Amino acid sequence: MIRKINLAKEANQIVELLSSVFQYPNHPEWSADKESIQVIQQRARAYRRMAPILNLFPSYKNRIQGLAYDVEGETVGFSLFYETSPTIWYIDYIGVLANYRKKGIGKALVAATLERIREFAGSYVSLAVSKGNLPAENLYSQFGFSPITERIALEMQGGKSISPVEADNDFETQVTSQREWEAQYAVADAAIPDVIKSKHPITPDSYKPGRLAFISRAFNFLAGRKFKFITLQKDASLVGWSFLNMSRNGRVLNAIEIMTIDDDHVAEYLLTHSLNIITQANTAPISLRLDSWQDALVQAATPLFTLKSIDTTLGLTL
Repeated sequence: MIRKINLAKEANQIVELLSSVFQYPNHPEWSADKESIQVIQQRARAYRRMAPILNLFPSYKNRIQGLAYDVEGETVGFSLFYETSPTIWYIDYIGVLANYRKKGIGKALVAATLERIREFAGSYVSLAVSKGNLPAENLYSQFGFSPITERIALEMQGGKSISPVEADNDFETQVTSQREWEAQYAVADAAIPDVIKSKHPITPDSYKPGRLAFISRAFNFLAGRKFKFITLQKDASLVGWSFLNMSRNGRVLNAIEIMTIDDDHVAEYLLTHSLNIITQANTAPISLRLDSWQDALVQAATPLFTLKSIDTTLGLTL
């Protein structure tokens, strides 16, 4: 039986499931590692603490959805998905306990998830699967999902001191405590190849904060996060940005989102400048995810980071 998850009340149960539902004994390369599970669990706990406030804003609460598949009263699979911008959705997790796989449960959850997204007027949905996970790729292809790009997950151990490479005279950086969505969209629109944008919509709404953005900030504060947003200009033209999602207490994985035009020096400077800010703040490990088309950033990151995994991003127009 498929039912809607009450994320506020069932957060603890989801946390417990997360530790086992993404483990693949026969294919450990598909399994979520300990650090990733901890980040997911931290987010689930933060949602539980935010629930009383979220209930006051139904339009925000409805942006985060979950479905469970129960067998004889036991939850054996679930999906979690959310709206990233008006009509655009992302399926964060779909998982089934190992003993219940190959029974059609995953397929039923995908179908129910897409139907739920359609009910909220969703027009496009994307997700990621581990590269080489053919059962998952075949499952999603049955629903019309097609590959968009590969997503490379990198990690750096904490405690390292990173000095930024020397800046050009025409470089100008600015650091703030919150995202500047206009800068994000401008660089993304210029940098992302047309072939990718034709498959995955990029619009100002993809980056513009919603009316209840303050709730997102509160949610992340409870999850132990703090933020820095960096913009880089070259010859007075915006050429890159990075968003630093940092641990306040050093116990949560740091993460970097970064995008630049395809320029080797711009990429190397912005990446090392971002790492320098993080390593001065705490010694927690640092996670970096790049799309395979970001050649200059991949080249700049390779000597500094260790490859963790490669995912395939899939997309579907509803």
